[in-house]
Amino acid sequence: MSSRDTEKTIRELQQFLREHEDEITDEDSMHRLAITFMSQHNSRLQPKQTEPEDASDYLELAEAASSKKKRLEYLHKAVEVEPENIGVQLELLLAEHEKQPNEQLPGLQCLMEQAEKQLDEMAFSRNFKASSGELMRKRRCCFRWPFCTTSRTSSTRRKTI
Repeated sequence: MSSRDTEKTIRELQQFLREHEDEITDEDSMHRLAITFMSQHNSRLQPKQTEPEDASDYLELAEAASSKKKRLEYLHKAVEVEPENIGVQLELLLAEHEKQPNEQLPGLQCLMEQAEKQLDEMAFSRNFKASSGELMRKRRCCFRWPFCTTSRTSSTRRKTI
């Protein structure tokens, strides 16, 4: 069962409990209702083969893969499905060069630049109507994280202190 299926089941349980909230008088009655729901839910389940739909599905498959070749195949498909997903790209980069960390550096720098660009775009789109002072304050907060150690000065990068 994937995490997506688990989340769906939890939402269904919450809906079931809302529909039967008049029967809930104490913790034991809630527990009995949850058991009733799960028995009904489990009886509806049928073994099914679901095709991966998004990058998280492919990441789960990659994590469970028995060989490095299969793992890389799933990671490539995840990047194909969601090319803008920095986390997926990072997983692929680390898997491809796990034995040569020095070869990861150029890719890591590129991913950091992509992430910074995405943060800039998100900040701009979310704060389009905000005053320029608020926007600048929010942008500065993004770059105070310990793992973000670069800042922009004109067109070059320098180490922040």
